[in-house]
Amino acid sequence: MKTKKILASMFAIITIAAIIAAIAVISSERTHVSTQKLNLQDIKTVSDEQWQQLAGRKLFFGHMSVGYNMLDGIKAVMAENDKIKLNIVETADPQQFTAPVFAHAKLGHNTNPLAKLESFRTLMDSVGPVADLAIFKFCYIDVNRNTDAAALFASYRKTISDLQAKYPSVRFIHMTVPLTSQPVGLKKQVKGLIKSVIGRPGPDDDNAKRNEYNQLLKAEYASAGTVFDLAAVESALPDGRTCFIRKGDAEVPVMAKAYTTDGGHLNAAGAQHVAAQLLATLASLP
Repeated sequence: MKTKKILASMFAIITIAAIIAAIAVISSERTHVSTQKLNLQDIKTVSDEQWQQLAGRKLFFGHMSVGYNMLDGIKAVMAENDKIKLNIVETADPQQFTAPVFAHAKLGHNTNPLAKLESFRTLMDSVGPVADLAIFKFCYIDVNRNTDAAALFASYRKTISDLQAKYPSVRFIHMTVPLTSQPVGLKKQVKGLIKSVIGRPGPDDDNAKRNEYNQLLKAEYASAGTVFDLAAVESALPDGRTCFIRKGDAEVPVMAKAYTTDGGHLNAAGAQHVAAQLLATLASLP
């Protein structure tokens, strides 16, 4: 009798383990990797003159938590490349712009994108008269399945248009909304998979909405060469191949799992990957 109970327990454990493994495999297989590659920039190709030009800028970056991940990545890239010399300071004090600076500050609070736009307006009233470049960044959590992407982009475009008219000497760099990866952790993977199977909204719908917003932003500003496509960079593996999921007939970009530990924020590898591309983009500006 005791042997039967032991065998039954062992069978139950093996069955549960097999189910868990199957769920993990199915979940991972939902992320596809494109054969087409994103043209990632090699910071080794950036000239000394371009790094010097970037070091001489007065830049303001408005952001929240993923922005801090990116700044950590910038510092890590700088530590490995002594040609990159940036004065990174958390401030919106115009007195800090008397010399070249990579200034940054928090915007509003997460989940309220309109408040972030108003916060950016307020901060630009401080730094606009003294800055050369300005970057606004939403967080992934600001845009989800319930967001009206067209209305939010209209608000962003109006904000930038007003600020550009007020501060014509500032060049505004437009950043796409960051993505999330497929769910990280077994519990989230199971929930995400179940939602997908039964047709309920889930993480895929959130990334689809972010992609909708990002397409509007790129259509408006990409031709001017003032877009940093953060979403595309997050989806790109080091060799340039991009990660996506299929939603109906559409391919929706997702963050590569290698760049995150919680599905949304950047880990050290992801932060350096994104930072290298951002720095190369900024250094390449005329």
